Amino acid sequence: MELQQPPVSIFDINLRASLASLVSLAVLATLLAAAPTARAQTFQVLHNFTGGADETSPWGGLTIDRSGHLYGTTIGPLGCTAACGTVYEFSHQGSGWILSTLYAFRGGQDGTIPYATVAIAADGSLYGTTIAGGLLDGCLGNGCGTVYHLQPPASFCHSVSCPWNETVVYRFQNCANLFEPQDGVALDQAGNIFGAPTYGGLGCQDDNFGGGGVFELTPSQGGWNYQIIHLFSGNPDGCTPLGTVMVDQAGNIFGTTTVCGANGDGSVYEVSPSGSGWNESIVHSFDGSDGRDSWAGLISDSAGNLYGTTVYGGSNNSGVVFELSPSNGSYTYSVLYNFSGGSGSLSPLSMDTAGNLYGVKYTGGVNDLGLIFRLTPGSGGWTFTDLHDFSGSDGSYPVGSLALDADGSLYGTTEDGGANGYGVIWEVTP
Repeated sequence: MELQQPPVSIFDINLRASLASLVSLAVLATLLAAAPTARAQTFQVLHNFTGGADETSPWGGLTIDRSGHLYGTTIGPLGCTAACGTVYEFSHQGSGWILSTLYAFRGGQDGTIPYATVAIAADGSLYGTTIAGGLLDGCLGNGCGTVYHLQPPASFCHSVSCPWNETVVYRFQNCANLFEPQDGVALDQAGNIFGAPTYGGLGCQDDNFGGGGVFELTPSQGGWNYQIIHLFSGNPDGCTPLGTVMVDQAGNIFGTTTVCGANGDGSVYEVSPSGSGWNESIVHSFDGSDGRDSWAGLISDSAGNLYGTTVYGGSNNSGVVFELSPSNGSYTYSVLYNFSGGSGSLSPLSMDTAGNLYGVKYTGGVNDLGLIFRLTPGSGGWTFTDLHDFSGSDGSYPVGSLALDADGSLYGTTEDGGANGYGVIWEVTP
């Protein structure tokens, strides 16, 4: 089956440049609308990336552990294709914060360019992906990408910045095998690893890069067994997944595709264990009017409702925030909010204990450089609050996962802007 071409070029190391082009078209086609005026006065920049040892462009956002330590990744400077990117820890020290580089990718077999943030295992070690490196004899010569594992040093380290030990869990093989995982991995309770590389699989040959798929890595005798558990066919299930998958308590895997599907606008899918295999089903097919191009993956609440975002579509073609509620064995789709101006969100949502949703909008806002928002549930629906509009000097184009700590403080990153133009880590306190 011939698949639709992905919304970005194959192996575009500078995904930012491709996205900026898409965003510009959307901005030209959409009248900028002012967001609600309520704003929090508690925003601050915690770290300005310098382009030195801390590198540049923290595209993946942040993950937080039980102790409140933040972890993230950088992808390196514009045009970098070899030894690019780092994994870092960002934690309190006294009254301030300190950034420690845990690992700097060397390229080649080691992997390079970690677009996604990391997943934290039960033992505190980290798992993630690189979109390039690994096996270099396929995937246009840049490598097909890797899944990696980072563990702290075996002995106590007296230095402020102590490198962690990296192990490559899996090197993606070739076009048919799946390749270029542009988002991270999810772990289930048994320690199995799941992910959804953007390309490869069905129809992957010549100038057609396939629709992507979902894989599982299971621990076995000190190593890992890799298997593909679903390949996207284009229609009706979608193609080109970009969001990190979500695994629920029952072991079901949920995710989103950016294009293809029944209406060509992407889909929400579920892959569920069934006997010794897996079954895939379509949870929702976007039709443009209710959103399109969902890049960010999903989150869920305790009742099993799913929440996500799209980059475009909706009533203003600027993306939406949506909810999928379980109902009689299926899901009911509803749009919670239609964004106005620019593009929507490339980032997954976060939810606090009160049920409020937090997110970021990649462009739009007062300066068209993105904003941070909160959606508050109420009897009359959801209320949108603009928490902060980025101005450039305090960051621009917020991307990646958001982290909420036990006190309700929200943390995130921008891929550009700040004092040095290389992106920032920011905080919004309640």
